[in-house]
Amino acid sequence: MFAGLLAGLAACLLGIVGISGAELAIGKEPSISPNGAQVIPISPSPAMGEEPSISPNGTQGIPSSPPPPPPLISYYYDSDGDGFGSGDPVKYERGSQPFGWVEQSGDKCPDRPGSVELQGCPEPIIRTVPVTVRVLDTPAGLTISADGVVVLDRFAQPGFSQTFDVQRVLTVSTGNAGSVEVEVGGQNLGRLGRNGLGATRDFPVQPPS
Repeated sequence: MFAGLLAGLAACLLGIVGISGAELAIGKEPSISPNGAQVIPISPSPAMGEEPSISPNGTQGIPSSPPPPPPLISYYYDSDGDGFGSGDPVKYERGSQPFGWVEQSGDKCPDRPGSVELQGCPEPIIRTVPVTVRVLDTPAGLTISADGVVVLDRFAQPGFSQTFDVQRVLTVSTGNAGSVEVEVGGQNLGRLGRNGLGATRDFPVQPPS
């Protein structure tokens, strides 16, 4: 009888020692098998071929999601190399677009390189014709307008000569027409009139294309 009591006491001690710290920490009743031994729960194994995810503190965690793909940017073909594209856009990851494709669209002159201020168009070429006004024998008052803008208003002495770049028309007014001579594009058109008489004349020009 005494030996039976000792065996029972030993079994109880083994059961108490086998209780896991985790079960006691969370207030869970320890699992005891019918023979008095502790039943230790076994965590499910990861699926075949899957590595368990471990957090920095060494505990098993939830696998993280893959990062989202980079955004796609609309690019336009820059046919004239001025930094402005045109036509339909094609989407690429930033920096992976083929050579000649740019982000800036709105090229109004895709066949000619231009400036940002003119939205991809070149600076306009201003074509003019030289027109020369001279004072010959006697002094003459002169008022000269080029394309509607007064460019000279003075009293000129004999020997005076000045050339103006004109796009459309040069207008010459004087009180001494016989002393004023005009040359347009290298062609001398003669004096404006007779000495001592006033005259106003327009000299239209045709710039070369």
